[in-house]
Amino acid sequence: MISLSAIIITFNEEAKIQRCLDSLIPVAEEIVVVDSFSTDQTEAICRRTCVRFMQHAFNGYVEQIIYAVRQASHPYVLSIDADELLSDTLQQSILSVKQHWNADGYEMNRSNNYAGRFLRFGGWYPDRKIRLWDVRKGKYGGHNPHYRVIMEPGASVKRVQGDILHYTFDTVADHVQQAQRFAVVASARLSGRGRFHNWFNACSHSFFRLVKCLILKAGFLDGWRGFSAAFIAAWEVFLKYHLAAKRH
Repeated sequence: MISLSAIIITFNEEAKIQRCLDSLIPVAEEIVVVDSFSTDQTEAICRRTCVRFMQHAFNGYVEQIIYAVRQASHPYVLSIDADELLSDTLQQSILSVKQHWNADGYEMNRSNNYAGRFLRFGGWYPDRKIRLWDVRKGKYGGHNPHYRVIMEPGASVKRVQGDILHYTFDTVADHVQQAQRFAVVASARLSGRGRFHNWFNACSHSFFRLVKCLILKAGFLDGWRGFSAAFIAAWEVFLKYHLAAKRH
């Protein structure tokens, strides 16, 4: 059986980190928490749970998660966010994989809880992610603020049963705040490409995002939460391109 390192990056996650850690204890031989100097009780909670806790300056989501992966003692890594936890079914799947590791990476569904309810449409589910992998066969990459595991060419990936339960936004206001933060980060990347962005870019990309989430992926079937999620996602896209245009 392989030994598994679970990694988490945190900043002021006292409300959610304990249930995340509790879901990892049954499956991981090591839990590594890389914290961006939280000012709440995140550190105290983690140290009570006997994890490997360390602090590291935040220079970007991708950079922070790459640093966290490097701190793992084992080459087999499970990555999870502080506002996520493993479902019971996913725990059992991971335990089974540990007994019979026969792929380079494992993909799993993520179920997103939005203002008290798990969404099923609008692109929010199954929201598949590679979160369990051999770090010798894949690495974290992507563009801030979004990161993902990128497997090497020819690496094998299998899907496991069970969901990552993602408690993403407790309220609609939380979604608005995150959308604004993410738009600011993403706009810097867009403007750095040297391309010219204008109001037409902002409006057209935003409109297509709204249609995709609300109509093509049937977000309206999630009721008011689906409408809220779709419109805020579209607003984030508009803001990203608008801010990129202002930088020129």
